[in-house]
Amino acid sequence: MYITELEEGAKVEIQASDGIKSITLESAIASIKDQEDILKLDQVHEAKPNIKFIVLNPIRRDDLLINFVSDYVFSHLIAIVDGNKPVIWRNVTIVNIRLPKYGSVHILMTSREGAAYNRRQHYRVTLDCEGLIRIRTAEKETIFNVFVKDISESGIGFSIKGNQGLERGSRCIVEFKDAGSGQEIRSDVVIIRVQEMENNRYMMGCKIRQRSAEIAKFINKKQKDRMKRS
Repeated sequence: MYITELEEGAKVEIQASDGIKSITLESAIASIKDQEDILKLDQVHEAKPNIKFIVLNPIRRDDLLINFVSDYVFSHLIAIVDGNKPVIWRNVTIVNIRLPKYGSVHILMTSREGAAYNRRQHYRVTLDCEGLIRIRTAEKETIFNVFVKDISESGIGFSIKGNQGLERGSRCIVEFKDAGSGQEIRSDVVIIRVQEMENNRYMMGCKIRQRSAEIAKFINKKQKDRMKRS
């Protein structure tokens, strides 16, 4: 299914992440009827004839129009189709434009087809526990203490004193023990985001290199426990 098959007025979610922080925003597909606005959108189509796009109502936070254009932000579109089936379009491009009559809108572009979406896979568990990382080279293995912030089936966030030579694309192994269950988790990750903080600490956003059944079960149990408490 392509995004152009979504109907006008359909509610959608935008998930945006920089590898460390994530945010979910709601919008809907705009209904554009004025001829001047349609002509403006025709210009977008002429500029990018091979890209499919939809027009979203403006997405704001604190009354400010959100700018999604960044080398470090990845955005995904989620919509419910056929009444109850979530579909996701990953790594979409979202730009702001102003139509002559309708006003500010977001243009969401992608040529990819949507895929079935499992919300559990993207559920993020807050940990706030001590852990360690192992950085291996051909000559040696170095171990550093870290503070593990959170985990999902696809990524882990941790902070560390000094950057220890880590940068985007660096690989390491993250290990920690969950305080609640006592379960030990070990994962091979690649750094996708490095953010400098205060006191010479750095926040690292990591992508898990290979999906793990153990981590999936851990996430699932944490989600169920949270639902029971709620």
